[in-house]
Amino acid sequence: MKQFVSSKINILSIILLTILTFVITVIYIQFENKTKQLKNDILQNEIFKASEYAYNISEMIELSIKDNNLYSTLKNNLDLRNEIDEKLALFKSSKYLHIFVIKKDKNGKLRYLLDAEEDLEERGFFDQKFDPQSNLWYDVFNSSTAEYAIQDNIEELWITFLYPIKIKGKIQAVLAFDFSANEHTYIVDMITPLKNIFLFLALILAIFLIFSYSQLYLNYRIEKKGFVDPLTKSYNRLFLNSLKTKIDLKKYELCMIDIDHFKKINDTYGHSVGDIVLQSFSKRILNQIKDGDILIRYGGEEFLLLIKKENKHTQVHLIPERIRKLIESRPFAVDNKILHITASLGANNRPYESITLYEAIKIADEQLYKAKKAGRNRVSSTHNFN
Repeated sequence: MKQFVSSKINILSIILLTILTFVITVIYIQFENKTKQLKNDILQNEIFKASEYAYNISEMIELSIKDNNLYSTLKNNLDLRNEIDEKLALFKSSKYLHIFVIKKDKNGKLRYLLDAEEDLEERGFFDQKFDPQSNLWYDVFNSSTAEYAIQDNIEELWITFLYPIKIKGKIQAVLAFDFSANEHTYIVDMITPLKNIFLFLALILAIFLIFSYSQLYLNYRIEKKGFVDPLTKSYNRLFLNSLKTKIDLKKYELCMIDIDHFKKINDTYGHSVGDIVLQSFSKRILNQIKDGDILIRYGGEEFLLLIKKENKHTQVHLIPERIRKLIESRPFAVDNKILHITASLGANNRPYESITLYEAIKIADEQLYKAKKAGRNRVSSTHNFN
């Protein structure tokens, strides 16, 4: 629609709400990233602590072995197994659910060597087969480097940390730490309240944003409906009144447009035909003018056109004559009747010389009166550009 957008819409509010929406989105993304980073930092810190414990245990086991063969030494020395199991049990806590040592036999099968578990029903006994839930164990045996896996609360576990036990530089077993899922739950419980607070605030702000946008849209529709003449779809006097303190007259030229002998049309063909003429007349002008121009139904068959100057070279003074010819050259077809209609136009080419908008309109109206007095179907302007 080639009309001026209602200035009563609070553009600043839209900008602020948009910025607020953007800020909320950025904060949420940053919060999620920081949460992931925090979880990862805590995870890495726990792995580092477990690595230190594993190193000490590995050193202790290596010092206990005399013939450089962990399996044979433990197999032949029950007291040593019990002694090391007791030392492993000292590292157990609410954090470390299981601590045990596994070897790989000649057939590639995994078997228990040591286990700090005190519950005999849960304990893995010496040389008992161990069935791994992943290939991570074999990866550690092959690479001789520590690894860990996230268990996602499988069997109440959070992390399984595996550390290679080397005797004289050769891997002979793998030490395992199973982290309790309660430790992970503690971390989640620590973060969740902060996240819930943020989500609550985000929800409140989201509701506020939705409500504000809805109000802006509703206000726009109400203003739009209140500012538009329902018959001609051009703006009305209420809209004109809203412009009086906001419009920059240096950017416009004003033109009053009046349909010649409109009363005769109403008297001859009826008001219904007159209404159709008004609709067609307004539509023809709206299709002719450009974006930024403002067409207002000033009253009855009289219209006010505010023609925007794109730049100082724009020849807006030619537009009134162009509109006059457009009206005159194309008859109006109404209810199988062909009506030849003309219009008179009064132009104020320098409205900025007036103090107020209505003073500028009064001058354009005076020029319209001159055009009608001179015989109608013509343009009268405040300045001659010839």
